[in-house]
Amino acid sequence: MQVFCFTVFNRDQCDGLPEPKAQLQVPEQWRHEKCEQLMTDSGVPFNFNGGDRAYYRPDVDQIFMPSKAAFDSQDGFYATALHELGHSTGHKDRLGRDLSGRFGSESYAIEELRAEIFSFMCGERLGIGHDPGQHTAYIKSWIKALKNGPKEILRACTGAEKICNFLKIERYQELQQSHVQDQELTGQESGQERPVRKAKAKTIDFLAPEMLDEQINDMKSRRRAKELAVAL
Repeated sequence: MQVFCFTVFNRDQCDGLPEPKAQLQVPEQWRHEKCEQLMTDSGVPFNFNGGDRAYYRPDVDQIFMPSKAAFDSQDGFYATALHELGHSTGHKDRLGRDLSGRFGSESYAIEELRAEIFSFMCGERLGIGHDPGQHTAYIKSWIKALKNGPKEILRACTGAEKICNFLKIERYQELQQSHVQDQELTGQESGQERPVRKAKAKTIDFLAPEMLDEQINDMKSRRRAKELAVAL
């Protein structure tokens, strides 16, 4: 194992970068169905009697949520639900993190930092976005935790990626991308039958310059979420 350090810049601070590829647009209803499926597949019970608060209780292993009507948007509801789902992965029967910290404690702040980075990654990958409006409640605790351990941000990013892997976030992202690509190819919903196209097989030279460029770009895109999280 090796540690690498990166200096990260905003795009508008750089010259000569190629234009980024347009982000795949997934219909709202379809991506919300994938979020519902993710919540169901997790096996963690959701209780919608949470009043005006959203939280996870490790002692009963349940997530408590306000009703959907309490949120300004459906994307906001799912972003909050998946944030709490991130906390639930710390249960002793899952990833086994320390969830005993109370609000204001350093361990609580570190868990929230990990969950916020996960929420950012998850929102980008599933297309539901991320609302940083809740950060203000934790800023002081995060500053204290990062002063005591400057590398805590790296550990939090690593922990957030573990949560993504545990919940198989990439699987739901790939389902969404496949759905959009099917629509682009056929102009129809993916559930409708379409003609099968046959193409003549051709030999691929994986060492050709254009193939190497494609592989490098693919590697960069896979690292983008991690680098954005480090920048955050």
